[in-house]
Amino acid sequence: MELLYLYIKRYDDVFENQQINFSSNYNIEYKDGCLNIEYKNNKYERLLWR
Repeated sequence: MELLYLYIKRYDDVFENQQINFSSNYNIEYKDGCLNIEYKNNKYERLLWR
């Protein structure tokens, strides 16, 4: 299991409506009450790790 995304609605006066994406494989966004998850098809990733 891995953490891909974190949404902080409010944490004291420090954070408000913050989105943090920890994944390089997915685009994740929370907008208008909907969580959108899109897989990134990075065709150059194999070349970088060989």
